[in-house]
Amino acid sequence: MQTRPGVSMRQYARMPPARVRTPSVAGAVALGTLIAYLAWLGWDQTKERGADGSLHGPYQWWQVAGLVITIVALASIGGRLMPPLLQPL
Repeated sequence: MQTRPGVSMRQYARMPPARVRTPSVAGAVALGTLIAYLAWLGWDQTKERGADGSLHGPYQWWQVAGLVITIVALASIGGRLMPPLLQPL
C-alpha cells in the first residue's frame, strides 16, 4: 500500500478517508456561512435616512466587508481541508 510522502503507515491508518471528510467539511463551511450571515447582517433590519432625505441600508459598509472577509476565510480553510473534487481515485 502506498502512502503519502512523509506520512507513516500508522498515521495513514488514522486519517479519515477523503470521501468521509468532504461532506463534513462542506457542512461545516455551510454552517459557518449561515452563522456569519446571521452575525454580520441578520440582526440589522432598519433603514437609515441620509442627509439628502433618501433611505439607505439596512446594512453599513463595515457589516458587508466583515461578512466578505469571514466568507473568504471560511472558503480558504475549507479549500485547504477538502481534497480536490477532480482528484483521481
